Amino acid sequence: MAPRKQHDGFTIVELLIVIVVIGILAAIVIVAYQGVTNRANDAAVKSDLTTIAKKLEADKLLNGADTYPTSETDLDSANIKATKNAYDTTINNFVYCKSDTSTMMYAVVAKSKSGSTYYVSNTSLTPKLYTGTFPTARSILCATFGAIGTGDLGWFGSTPGGWSNWVK
Repeated sequence: MAPRKQHDGFTIVELLIVIVVIGILAAIVIVAYQGVTNRANDAAVKSDLTTIAKKLEADKLLNGADTYPTSETDLDSANIKATKNAYDTTINNFVYCKSDTSTMMYAVVAKSKSGSTYYVSNTSLTPKLYTGTFPTARSILCATFGAIGTGDLGWFGSTPGGWSNWVK
């Protein structure tokens, strides 16, 4: 009787098992990575809003008129900065709302890439999560956040480059 040839290597079943295990691990990593990315974007947006609220309060005290910015020129001098890659750029996502009736009211509303909407206002300097539907009309958006009036968009979806000059 002739000796049997011994084949080195893996069987198809063994290879399929390895491929399935790798696929499962990849799916877990992708989901975890997306969660980490969303939390990072949310943290950046909240940090931006906290800084903006502090700058607007400081600007109000320094300008001598005891008012919040009422124009894009005022906003430009407030030196507002944003972590631009953390924002959802499919909509007008970064809005400074000013009151038509009072220079003592404002709200800043921002939508993260994660889909979460946060805001700060003259009555709430800490970023708050907004759980309702994101209004697309500025007048409705601003009224929703307590600054009934108009808003200056920091991100214009229809503008090349998108961001307004007052957002650094």
